[in-house]
Amino acid sequence: MKKILGFGAIALGVLVPALGLAGFKQGQSVVIVDNSDGSGFANADMASAHNSTDTFQYIGCTVAGSASGASASCISRALDGRSRSCFTTNANMIQAAANIDSDGYLIFNWNASGQCTSISAANGSYLQPKR
Repeated sequence: MKKILGFGAIALGVLVPALGLAGFKQGQSVVIVDNSDGSGFANADMASAHNSTDTFQYIGCTVAGSASGASASCISRALDGRSRSCFTTNANMIQAAANIDSDGYLIFNWNASGQCTSISAANGSYLQPKR
């Protein structure tokens, strides 16, 4: 009986940590890239920005609609304090912004006028959730 309990304890000690580490996960803090022509992009794993220990980082998009039309704006702030945003009334980008999951990955690009030129989001098991 002692051998069975001893083996069970060893098996449990080996399997439980392995289960806790199962599956690939990645995280990315907010990155902002400014191009010389005034365009650029920002991207991040939204949960990583949320879970960060600093009080600076954020990234996200807001979608709004009214009788006169719809729009989306995306905002970000990196650890170095730089903030960037963009605005669009393009229906395809509004739909992309509306489908962003709060635990997803977001990248948005803008031109020199601050207009969004693309908004993309990804959701997957490889992204870490908010804590």
